[in-house]
Amino acid sequence: DRLTRRTLDHYDSEAPELVSSVIPGVVSVTQLTEILKGLLREGISVRNFDVILQAVAEAGPRAGSERSLLEEVRIALKNQITQKYAGEDGVIRGFTLDALLDIALVKCEREKQVVDPEWIESICANPLFSGGNSRVIVVSRGARRLLYEALQLRRINAAVLAFDEISETVTFESQGQIESGGEKNAREIMERLAA
Repeated sequence: DRLTRRTLDHYDSEAPELVSSVIPGVVSVTQLTEILKGLLREGISVRNFDVILQAVAEAGPRAGSERSLLEEVRIALKNQITQKYAGEDGVIRGFTLDALLDIALVKCEREKQVVDPEWIESICANPLFSGGNSRVIVVSRGARRLLYEALQLRRINAAVLAFDEISETVTFESQGQIESGGEKNAREIMERLAA
């Protein structure tokens, strides 16, 4: 909290309206610190503090939770995120997630349900994760956080981006799709979605 307070003090002298519109009206200093920590955990610099504050000011009132607010901040930082993962040719090469799995993860996140461990195991069993190389996986905004956390728990080195986080200045090129793990798994996912 102390470092966040110092940074806020600095920005308060440059943009007092922005700071006062965020703290304490939208989030507390502790909540802002948690958002900053969440960005740093995923290797996203917090150097563009003014962009982060602006995103919190704009999205804070409609964001239902700190988790969703963090996702909104990431979208505001999409130029920075894009620059990190795009090659010199302006292309982000990565994998997508089977639409059924993506929708299922979105539903779990939205309804605060537990993710079926078999879904995660089918994702982690994908051969693209062998060899320990870092991979980029692009999913929907609603599925991003859950997938990232699940992969981290299994110590899988992958950047999980939302389609909304990819700047219009680059191209996304899919290298393949992570499937749901067979017909039986797909049927179980559809049954759970229908419930």
